[in-house]
Amino acid sequence: MEAYSRAAATGTTTDEVDDVDRTKRRRGRGAVGMGVVWAGMVMGAWGAAPARAQTPEAERLRVFLDCPMGCESTFVRDEIQWVDWVRDRADADVHLLVSSQTTGSGGRLYTLAFIGRNAYEGVGDEIDLSTSGDATQDERREELVSALGLGLGPYLARGPGRRQVRLQLRGEGPGRGPGGPPPSAGPPPSEDPWDYWVFNLGVNGSLNGESTQTSSSYGGSVRADRITDAWKIRTSTSYSRSESEFELTDTTVTSVIERWSVSGLLARSLGPHWSAGVRASMGRSTFNNEDFRWDAAGGVEYDIFPYSESTRRRLILQYVVGLTHWDYEAETIYGLLEETRPNHQLSVGLGLVQPWGQADVNLSGLQYLHDTSFYNVSVSGSLNFRLVRGLQLQIFGGYSWVADQLYLEAGSLSDEDILLQIQARETNRQYWSSIGLSYRFGSIFNNVVNPRFESRRGVVFF
Repeated sequence: MEAYSRAAATGTTTDEVDDVDRTKRRRGRGAVGMGVVWAGMVMGAWGAAPARAQTPEAERLRVFLDCPMGCESTFVRDEIQWVDWVRDRADADVHLLVSSQTTGSGGRLYTLAFIGRNAYEGVGDEIDLSTSGDATQDERREELVSALGLGLGPYLARGPGRRQVRLQLRGEGPGRGPGGPPPSAGPPPSEDPWDYWVFNLGVNGSLNGESTQTSSSYGGSVRADRITDAWKIRTSTSYSRSESEFELTDTTVTSVIERWSVSGLLARSLGPHWSAGVRASMGRSTFNNEDFRWDAAGGVEYDIFPYSESTRRRLILQYVVGLTHWDYEAETIYGLLEETRPNHQLSVGLGLVQPWGQADVNLSGLQYLHDTSFYNVSVSGSLNFRLVRGLQLQIFGGYSWVADQLYLEAGSLSDEDILLQIQARETNRQYWSSIGLSYRFGSIFNNVVNPRFESRRGVVFF
């Protein structure tokens, strides 16, 4: 019955619909989220090519997918085939802007902003989609496609393509169509036996070399986080050791760098804009001449925009005051084997994900209070900006004024130590940068997905 109804709505035969259903079952396609699907999605998203061909091109919705953080764009275009995906927002009816950030469970919170353009100017909506931390890549992208399809529904309803669409409830059948009894509600959510705690364990190792040199490294980490609307708790511990050995003409040089650390953060929400927190850590780093180090700090943070909008925009000001203690492996250039110093730090961070592109700028200043001549100021940023149709500018860079190397070991480093980067060297600045332009032109449509002969690791195509 359902196959007959869908065949009548799309103009396909029941055999064609049955073929589509079999394909869906083989590929494990889930029904669109929240129990609601557009029949138009069923025509395209699960590969019903005959139905797609019947939709006049002039009536198809034009959509520009803008996903700076990555959202399986190829998969999205392959699944939602009942719209025209264009490569420039100037040609689009809908500018679909997707941003995301990590949730407390280790999953992702996607913010889907639908921005109407041209004939749909002023028509907009925003959908939040949260995926679980243990979701597979396929599960995440299936949920994303479902939410994207639902968000595009209102635009279909306003355009001439609405004649190709009807609303269908999941499980709709005899006695459960429009006017019939609603589907039964799912079970209520159960209590969380982990009380929002999420744990991550990791180990790693590598070994490589040749007849005159060898290199090995290994390490591990443990993380435990508990994040709710009111509280954020993060704890982590890690260890790493790397060793390299080089046979030179008349000697053998060995490099060993060892690090370990334990850290924790406790933050409390104080409303939509304010929060307060404390953090502490301890550890060891042979690279920084640290036999043992601990530090503790506390402060406040203010977001000009509500934290709920952080996936799209944020302007954060943070101020913390802390105390740091060092036990050094060797005497420093200041003649000390240990010291404890108070410090404070001010940070400002701006992040924007907008239709014109994406921008991030961060400014941070650290100063030691026992002697204000010891400080570190750094600024960094990235910009991805659409200049004109098809032309994008990408800039990334940063600069640090360094005057806080209290840990530097007394004496001069050998040439071998410098080349192997066994220990930190004295410097008063650090910088990094990159800039680039990209330009695309040609057909404004990019509906077709063809994965044949894609380059893969270990295989060279030419």
